[in-house]
Amino acid sequence: MTSSRDRPLDLPPPEAYPQAGEADRPGALWDQPSPGRLARPAPPSGAPPGPRPPGRGWLGQGFERNTVFVGFALALGAFAVLNIGLGAYLVVAGDISDKTELLATLIATLVIDAVVLVVVPFLVLGGGRRALAALGLRRPSSRDLGWAFAGLALSWVLLGAYLGLVEVIGVGALEPVSTIDEDEIYGSVGLVALTGVLVVLVAPVAEEIFYRGFLFGGLSRRFGVLGGAAASAALFAAVHLDVGSLIPFALIGLVFAFIYVRSGSLLSAIMAHFMFNVIGYVATIADRGVG
Repeated sequence: MTSSRDRPLDLPPPEAYPQAGEADRPGALWDQPSPGRLARPAPPSGAPPGPRPPGRGWLGQGFERNTVFVGFALALGAFAVLNIGLGAYLVVAGDISDKTELLATLIATLVIDAVVLVVVPFLVLGGGRRALAALGLRRPSSRDLGWAFAGLALSWVLLGAYLGLVEVIGVGALEPVSTIDEDEIYGSVGLVALTGVLVVLVAPVAEEIFYRGFLFGGLSRRFGVLGGAAASAALFAAVHLDVGSLIPFALIGLVFAFIYVRSGSLLSAIMAHFMFNVIGYVATIADRGVG
């Protein structure tokens, strides 16, 4: 047994360390008020803090206080430039068909999602493996798929309960409106296919990286996991620009945040979002038909 005099002065005593295995318990971070309150070794002077090593119940750090403003500035700038470019094209093109206008809008939306929601977070978080770790992206496992199915089931249960409640109270304004319910889409196989790429492939990856990986990861360290989940879910619902979608999409955003924390991987939320959108997309095509 060593005395305090024999121990290096820059190290805490052994009893200050957490018990072995506690940090690896599934969902350990969800049970704590804030992942940011976990003890972390201080980084070397002048060095930026790095993300925690991955493990069960691990949560990526998301944005840092000095990167969130840069991230939002870049995101808003890219969004503005791309929308101005779309508007300029429509003005220069003059009298174009509804199909051409919708095609241009879909392509612009795809580019906006890729640049604003994916490229910007990666850039402000340093890129490469550092950004992947900060966003909660790690090697997939069967555990991630299990949580994805759980999140999918819970999302549809909540959506069904909400739709049932709206039907009972009879307030039509609270009924969600599909973002892919344009008549012109289903008159063209090409537009249906491009819509599918945007809804099924791009949106789940881009939206989860930005709202859960970048925003939720950072907000949870400042406001606690529940506060971060609520704030990021509210913003996720608001950007769909539909009053009827505010409540159900906010609830679904909370579900995606929950399974992200429980699984320790953003991939579980991405897969749940992917399957949710696939079901909605296929159901819409079955109802509307193509051509």
